[in-house]
Amino acid sequence: MKKIFTFAFALGLTVASYAQVQRMVLSEEFTNASCGPCASQNPAYDAILQANTSKIISLKYQAPFPGVDPMNAQNPTDVTTRMNFYSVNGVPYAPMDGDTNITGPQAYNGAP
Repeated sequence: MKKIFTFAFALGLTVASYAQVQRMVLSEEFTNASCGPCASQNPAYDAILQANTSKIISLKYQAPFPGVDPMNAQNPTDVTTRMNFYSVNGVPYAPMDGDTNITGPQAYNGAP
């Protein structure tokens, strides 16, 4: 009986501790310094990110297209690896938690 009580208590404590953890979302945004749509959409998207710093972690990658991007020139290899992983063929593009189905301006309010 003592073993069953100990097991039940430990299981209840484990379940309760998981309920207390705030889930963090990962946003990976691909953008470019010479991209007109990026320039128009990034301020609103950045405002969403800044308003939710306790809920979301943001990674931003500077793509090599549609124009010249001096920041991409500093680290093209890592950016190309992530772009190939997501099959990025246009910017701005921002998958959340690795989900590539979240695309298009109607996917969520403020989406790039």
